[in-house]
Amino acid sequence: MPIVGASTSCTLALKHEYQAILGLEGVAVSEVAAAVYDVFEFITLYKMEELERLHVSSIPIRALYHPPCQLKSHAIGTPAIEVLQLIPDLELIHSEAECCGVAGTYGLKSEKAQVARDVGGILFDQAGEVSPDLILSDSETCRWWIEKHAGVKAVHPLQLLAQALDIP
Repeated sequence: MPIVGASTSCTLALKHEYQAILGLEGVAVSEVAAAVYDVFEFITLYKMEELERLHVSSIPIRALYHPPCQLKSHAIGTPAIEVLQLIPDLELIHSEAECCGVAGTYGLKSEKAQVARDVGGILFDQAGEVSPDLILSDSETCRWWIEKHAGVKAVHPLQLLAQALDIP
């Protein structure tokens, strides 16, 4: 039975981190880790043909997509891009930044905030240059951080997909 999550940090923890951090071992632990999928990873691997048969409404906006560092640690690429490309009239721009800077809760600490803002500067500058209507990111803390520092609404890519599929 697959375990599908929309939080990159939570799914990464289940796939990789908890085993090492908590010292967990055994077949059951490995089976759980192997059953965990990021939601867009799951869609592209198992549900893409079904999704392609559905009516996908047009969303005529410009969106900047920033894959979070946790997603990079999944080593699955950027499956959200493959899915979002099914949305008619969506202009999807890929982030040039390696990191938004927040690093989980690192950037939220007052003594680290300036370093985090500096690291995220490439993303914030790109947002200013491309003037997106929306910024997409799979991580909660990235979205909060990006929205605060880029001044553009940030949502999970799943929210945009739900809108395109007319799911309230």
